[in-house]
Amino acid sequence: MLGLAAAALGYIALYTLVLHPMFAPAQGSFELHFGKWGTTAAGALLHIVRHPGELLAHLVAPRRLLYPWLVLGPLALLPLASPRWLLPALPVLAVNLLSDFPTTTNLDSHYLTPAVPFLVAGALDGAAVLGRRAITAWGPTALLLAATVAHLIAGGTPLAFDCPWVRFLPDARTPASRAVLAAIRPGDVVQAPYELLPHLAERPSLFRSPPPIRGADVLVLDASHRRRFAHREDLLRTVEEPRFRAWLAADDRGLVAAAGDYLVLRSGASPRGGPAARYIVGRADPRAGVGLTRCLAVRGARLDSAGIVLDLVARGSCPSDLAVRLGVAARPRRVDLLFDGRLSPAHLRAGDHLLSRHAMSSDSLAELVARGTVRVGLLRSSGARPEHEDPVAVDVPLR
Repeated sequence: MLGLAAAALGYIALYTLVLHPMFAPAQGSFELHFGKWGTTAAGALLHIVRHPGELLAHLVAPRRLLYPWLVLGPLALLPLASPRWLLPALPVLAVNLLSDFPTTTNLDSHYLTPAVPFLVAGALDGAAVLGRRAITAWGPTALLLAATVAHLIAGGTPLAFDCPWVRFLPDARTPASRAVLAAIRPGDVVQAPYELLPHLAERPSLFRSPPPIRGADVLVLDASHRRRFAHREDLLRTVEEPRFRAWLAADDRGLVAAAGDYLVLRSGASPRGGPAARYIVGRADPRAGVGLTRCLAVRGARLDSAGIVLDLVARGSCPSDLAVRLGVAARPRRVDLLFDGRLSPAHLRAGDHLLSRHAMSSDSLAELVARGTVRVGLLRSSGARPEHEDPVAVDVPLR
């Protein structure tokens, strides 16, 4: 274990002097793994040298004490009989042990991948060494048996006990995933969430979810945070929502598909077309209705079987972080995105006749029916009204 720690320290020293200047953009990744030691490679190295007790406490954690044996166990410990093959694997194992990232010591983690060829070669050579020394002729058999048992216990394939069968079965997100994949053309460069990447893996260029945006033709976004924070003002200030607002407000891409939690943006598409176009139902006099703010007015509201439909008219482009308050209180606590969060308020134009639908529970609908009106107001991500002189909310009769 101490040898592995020494190798890790040597690797960090190499990183500090040589690799870090070459890969400075990966600083965030470095902090995720070694941030407990320091925010820079030099700082981490210095901290470990000055506080060896912290390093020892880190390494004697049960998960890390078992890690070398979990790695060598499926190889019947045979690499120990040919230690020269362990030398190139040692820095990888050492860095995984030194890292504080939760998955670095998982056997199915990609962080172990660079060491695997050397470990397997060491196992094969170790079996040959034991045979030449007449210690045992069962090295290859032991290797095959250990690898088979390890695979059955934790191999992850259909032959293994831990095969995650449920991940291969249709679930609630399957129809939405299929709809999203159908909207992607064969030649598109795609940036998409992890769960969709295996279905797009044949493409020459494929990127995982932003940020950052990689200049892909198609950007697939997972908007599940909107469901988790539905009807809450907190939604406007989540980590994800400001990015989504910026992407939907861009002029150089537009929404071409929306299914479940997924939004599909295509470079060059109109931001007012596709699924966003269904909220623009025609033209209206921009002077009509009751002004909610300088850029938007409400003409009326009606109930349907699912909830409430707001009849709006745009008086110009609005801030992209505009949201709506709905309810019966003087200052309604329910906060929704306008137009299901699919049409950015930044793309509104004067005279747009708009419908914004908002699903409600049966109890909320009954309360609105009894009152005969709904309180409607606008707010921005700060929680304040768009302009100081704007109303908090106005009473809108229900039709």
